[in-house]
Amino acid sequence: MEKMVACPLCARPLVLPSGPQAAALGLIGEFPGETELRLHQPFCGPAGAILRQELARLGIMWGELRMTNLWEHAALPQDEKELNWHTRQALLAVKNCPVIVLLGSEVVSLFLNEKVSNVAGIWHTQSAFFGERPVLPLANPAIALHQPLGEFRWGLEILAKGLKTL
Repeated sequence: MEKMVACPLCARPLVLPSGPQAAALGLIGEFPGETELRLHQPFCGPAGAILRQELARLGIMWGELRMTNLWEHAALPQDEKELNWHTRQALLAVKNCPVIVLLGSEVVSLFLNEKVSNVAGIWHTQSAFFGERPVLPLANPAIALHQPLGEFRWGLEILAKGLKTL
């Protein structure tokens, strides 16, 4: 059994990043859901299952991804100190990944200063946080739990095409 790691600021259990540190693709989601908090693994809940299934459909191997969340525990609204610490942790988690995918409105807003609805599926090749690394903002995979899969699937298809040309 893995030793539990706690947040140094609030002592909540953390859901740590997973996947190879030098993965070609780094994913940053918003915050872990109930399943992720219980199992202490990112993207292992219902939204993660959709993400895994859709990536597999496009030939993107799950075990070759570096995955983390902006918040490594349940988000604490309006806690600037916690947000800053978690932001640094997320950036460190994907620092060796040459391509970054941002999943969800909070992550896109923080890292690109944009609304996800305005930039989903549009590659960014210049950003304050990621420099010249290609960044693809997409909707949160949880959106597919409540509405048709189309928008999320479309974004992942843009990712798959981009990975072939980058």
